[in-house]
Order: sequence, then structure tokens, then C-alpha cells
Amino acid sequence: MRGVMVRPALAIWKFVRYQFGLKLLSVLIATTLWVVVFGSRTIEITKDVPFEVMTTDDQIIVDTVPEKIVFRLTGPKAFLRNITSRIEDPIRANVRDLQSGVFTHRIYSDAIKLPLGVKVQSINPNVIQIRVEEL
Repeated sequence: MRGVMVRPALAIWKFVRYQFGLKLLSVLIATTLWVVVFGSRTIEITKDVPFEVMTTDDQIIVDTVPEKIVFRLTGPKAFLRNITSRIEDPIRANVRDLQSGVFTHRIYSDAIKLPLGVKVQSINPNVIQIRVEEL
């Protein structure tokens, strides 16, 4: 009975010893990354994202619409550093299917791609009224 217990213990010991240096190095790298990412303080930034209205050739936008949407973001400094320098694709409102009238376009927090841990605190403006007229 004693021999049965020794074999699993021996197998575990062999597993631990096999490439021990690589295992230790990977644990150190993972710990360092965890400390850097989650140990960095939380900051707040604003990110301007262009806004475009997509129309046909025979449509005009009567009222002015904002050229940009301002997102207020919070999260770890390590993640937000990349967001500030990144060029965002414009947020587009497609009014091609409207004949004439008012179109309400809502801006949601998923309009921009954010890394894990970064949150949208506010969006300004978050609702845009677009008045379309036919030529």
C-alpha cells in the first residue's frame, strides 16, 4: 500500500523539477505584469471621436451637428496611455433611408473599443438630433 502512495508523489516531484527555471521565470513575469497593471493608479482622460452624418446626394442636413463626441474615460494609467494617442474611426449616423424629418441618433459606450478595465464615465453629447431635408 505504501508503494502506491510513493509513485504519485514521485510523479509530482518530477513534474515540478522538469524545466523548473522556465516555470519560475513565467511566474515572475506574470506577477510583474499583474503588479504593473493593477498596481497603477486609476486616472481620468477625455477622448474626442469624430462624428459624421452619412447622406445621399439629394439630402441636406438643416441644423448643425457636432463634429466630435467627447468620451470621459477612467481606468489604469497603463491602458489609457495607448488610448490617448490612438486615432479612432468616426462614429457615423446613416440617414440615407430618411426622406425628410428628424432623426435621433444615440451614442452608446460601446461606440469605441476599450481595453478591459477602462470604463466610460460620460458621453457628450449622447443624443444628437439630425434634421434632414430633400433637395
